[in-house]
Amino acid sequence: MSKKQKIWLGVFLAMFIIPELLWSPILNTLYELWQSGNVIPFRENFIMASDNLLYFRLVNFMQLVGIVFASVVLFKTSNKKFISWFLLSILILFSFFNLVVFYLSFAFAGVSF
Repeated sequence: MSKKQKIWLGVFLAMFIIPELLWSPILNTLYELWQSGNVIPFRENFIMASDNLLYFRLVNFMQLVGIVFASVVLFKTSNKKFISWFLLSILILFSFFNLVVFYLSFAFAGVSF
């Protein structure tokens, strides 16, 4: 993997990791969907408020773009090593979860509890 490819992989991974560390939108949404009855958020933050749905979608879209492009860069540069294919499968799993949360943000836009 060349230096340029490593830099782009780092940029795309940072597009996913930094918002997840700051606000945890994916983990928080999946954690709240898993619960039943009295729903307690994993981490309380301003993005999960119903008034900030635009910010939630923007952060999810940025994470989705980052994780998909990181998967593409890793796929193009993988040289049949086990570790690169393992990381690629984890990135694809994360992108699936991110896509589900992004879809749910549009599906539950008008629902209020």
